[in-house]
Formats: sequence, structure tokens, C-alpha cells
Amino acid sequence: MQGEVKDELGDTLEKVRAALKDPGTSPKDKAGLHRVLTQMASTLRTIQDSGTTPEEKAQLTTIVAGMTEALRGALDPETPEEDKKSYKRIGWLMVDAMKGLEAADMPPETRALTLAHLGSASAGLTALQSPQSRPEKPQDQVRIRKVLEENFASVKSLQSPDSKQRNRAKGKLNRLHGSLTDPKHRQFVEELKRLKAPAACLTSVENRTREAGWTDGSLWGVKDQSCADTVSAGAADASSAWSPLFRCLEQKAFSQCTGTVPKE
Repeated sequence: MQGEVKDELGDTLEKVRAALKDPGTSPKDKAGLHRVLTQMASTLRTIQDSGTTPEEKAQLTTIVAGMTEALRGALDPETPEEDKKSYKRIGWLMVDAMKGLEAADMPPETRALTLAHLGSASAGLTALQSPQSRPEKPQDQVRIRKVLEENFASVKSLQSPDSKQRNRAKGKLNRLHGSLTDPKHRQFVEELKRLKAPAACLTSVENRTREAGWTDGSLWGVKDQSCADTVSAGAADASSAWSPLFRCLEQKAFSQCTGTVPKE
């Protein structure tokens, strides 16, 4: 496991242990935190198992990092109460999805989908918490966390005994997975390239789109500092159909700008 992930995990686990000892922590939260600790310990054992493939170790490490961020958000005294509830829900959803992976009768396809989508959503959660990539506007932070929570819920639903619920979840996650090839997203990327966006900007847009989809993830990605000059250039180019979007991105929270994406 990467040193940075290990350090953050160690710090967070200390806070979890303190919360479990705190008489002010509700029995429900203590039960949830205990479940997360138990699952993380099981996942760490799998990562360290010599029989685990390198690809799966990488996926599981990303998921552990996501669990760590969910716990940090839930336990941070500066986190608003409603946000804490969201982080807790995400943590509990992750445990449920991970617990299902341990079932011997899980179909290989479901296991692969669960790992892939948990990994993507976990990477998004880590990016949401990172000072380098966290959205500047609070309402954008709330929007992305809601999107990620919905994605985690869909991953859990892949294991539902209800076939309709499974199929709905699979459809949603397949659409998310296909965001990078969405025609409108590809047009957006071509516009960024026309504006000579630097490689770091294009990478930011790709990563956030993979994690949170089109349009939320793409607009989150283009708000990265590496895209600032590109957004300014796009806003100034009144001849482009994308100009209203870039002007909006300069002035408002990106979650308010989806209506300015060109219709054609």
C-alpha cells in the first residue's frame, strides 16, 4: 500500500477508535464505525495476500483510500451535520458492497463490475476531499458528493436479489462508465483541444469525468487551475457555441452551468 494512503489511514483509524470510546457517539454510529473497521481490516488482508492480482490490489487500495475519506468526513468536527450524514451513508454503502465481494457464489462479472465502479467512485471521493482538486464552491462540493453517493448506492444494488433493481443499477453504472465516449463529452474535449488546453487540464477533465460522469465530472474537471487560461479563452471566443458555458464557468458554481451546454 502507498505510504501516503497508509499514513492517512493510520490517522483516521485513531479518530475512529476515539469515536468508539466517546460516550457521545450514538450506538447506531458506533455499530456503523465498527462495521467499517472490520471491513477495512478484511480488505487490507486481501491486499497483502500473495494470491491477489496486482490489478485487484490497486483497485482495493483505491477503495480503502475512499473509505478513509468517508470516515474523515464523518468524524471531522468542522464538517456540517448534514454533510456528516452523507459521509456516513457513503461509508455504510461501501461496507455493504465490499461485504458482498466476499461471497463465494458472486458471479465473476458482478465482482469485476463492483470492483471497477467502487474504485472509480472511491477515486472521486478522494479527489473531492483533496485540497488540490476539491471544488471551490460549497454547492459544487455538495453536488459531487450527492452524485458519488448515488453511484455507491448503485454499486451496492448490483448485488440486490431483485433483478429489476440490479438491472437499473447496472444501466446507470454502464452509462457512467461510458461517459468518456459520450458524444457531447467528446465534443467538449475537442473544444478544449481547439483552445489548446494543456495536458494537465485534459487529464483533470478525463479523471473527474470517469469518477462523476458527464456533465458533473467534466465541469468539475475543467475548473481545475490548469484549465483556467483555457476557460478564459473559451469565454472570450463569442463565435463558439461553447462560449456561454465557459462564461458561466468563470462566474458561477459549475453545478449552475449545465444548462449552458450547447444543445446541438
